[in-house]
Amino acid sequence: MTNVTIKTDKYSALFGGIGFHNNEAMLYPLIEKDHFEQLLCKCYREIAPGFMRTFGGYDDWSQQSMDAFAEYYGKMQKVTDTPIYMAGAMAKMHFNDEDRKLYCERVADNLLYLKKEKGVGHLRYYCFSNELSYGTHAALKDDLPTLKKYHEYLYAAFQRRKLDIGLLAPDASSYRLWPTADWVMENMPGITEDISLHIYERDHDLYDLDFYGFFYEKCKEVCEKTVRCHGKRFMLTEFGVQQGTTGKQVTFPNGMIADVCRYFEDDFERAYCALMISEMIFAAVNAGVAAMAYWTFTDYPDPYSCAWSEKEGYAKKWAACERFVSGTTDSKYNKWGLFRWEDNGDHGIREPYWCLAPLMKLFKRNAKVLRIESGDAMLRSCGVLNRDGSVSVGIVNRNKHDAEITLDSDLFSKAIRVYEYDP
Repeated sequence: MTNVTIKTDKYSALFGGIGFHNNEAMLYPLIEKDHFEQLLCKCYREIAPGFMRTFGGYDDWSQQSMDAFAEYYGKMQKVTDTPIYMAGAMAKMHFNDEDRKLYCERVADNLLYLKKEKGVGHLRYYCFSNELSYGTHAALKDDLPTLKKYHEYLYAAFQRRKLDIGLLAPDASSYRLWPTADWVMENMPGITEDISLHIYERDHDLYDLDFYGFFYEKCKEVCEKTVRCHGKRFMLTEFGVQQGTTGKQVTFPNGMIADVCRYFEDDFERAYCALMISEMIFAAVNAGVAAMAYWTFTDYPDPYSCAWSEKEGYAKKWAACERFVSGTTDSKYNKWGLFRWEDNGDHGIREPYWCLAPLMKLFKRNAKVLRIESGDAMLRSCGVLNRDGSVSVGIVNRNKHDAEITLDSDLFSKAIRVYEYDP
């Protein structure tokens, strides 16, 4: 019998919630009515995630496409009361300051249109670029002053329009690039509301029992720095496990790019990887990470399905999401979703959903993080005290046998409801 003690701290960290990067937000016009209403929308509303990330906020975003996004938002994040973080995906390159300023003014005008004209009130954060991309992926890692310049222009444009949207940076991916956050905290503190980083765990596999402690220390190091830098908070705005069908980051079968979750290729590992993802969440929350977005809620559709320009009615759909479709989904497979999106009509749920969905639902936004102590290091635990007075506790058992536990706390005012996920 293992005793698990659950306590409040005098100065508990506030947690901003767990959610997804939502690919379908930019592809909403392509989704069949039943697929969206009977599966994606119903499940999203039931989970009511505490955080959401999507690409968007382009300078050339058409009004038709913005209106489509606003319609999507009205059925999703507006209903679930979920803050939205937009990143500018593969940011365009400009070669003089005047063009940079004009770009930022157009972005600000479009975000103002969404907030003021279309009522997208949950638009909370923005970043100029996804993963420091600038023409090519991560190009700004060697040119952070250019990122600063764009964010200075965006900040000024937001201020003039009285746009209450905070800027996140650097949005860098991989432990190797996490130190770019130090540069941002030193050189951009006045215009950066919070720190944003990504990670896809590649160095530890599903069965590595040292991973939890390793990831906790990695997150804690960044959290302590961000708090010291004018009280900023650290958000994992993309996180996931290994990429690649063969363990490599990205594979190139038959001349296509396949950016997929490695573990989704195997029936057992597809279910089992939910434990590692839960460990990532628990380690991050316990270390002080403010909010998290899992990549992804749903797959992108298959590449060739986005090339059916002759399909009846497709031209109209194309116009509504042209900025995203033409740049991404017709050039590669991206299969990371808790929901499939296959060309044969398979929109089925992948097994990790049954673990992660309840976790996201019960670890609510603006909850207080609890202190949990256990005598068994193989029980990875995390808990929050929600604003409604309810308590949510998660435990991953990494023993090779069932664990019998006793929860010791004075916080429980109701009978405990237990949910078990067994891969």
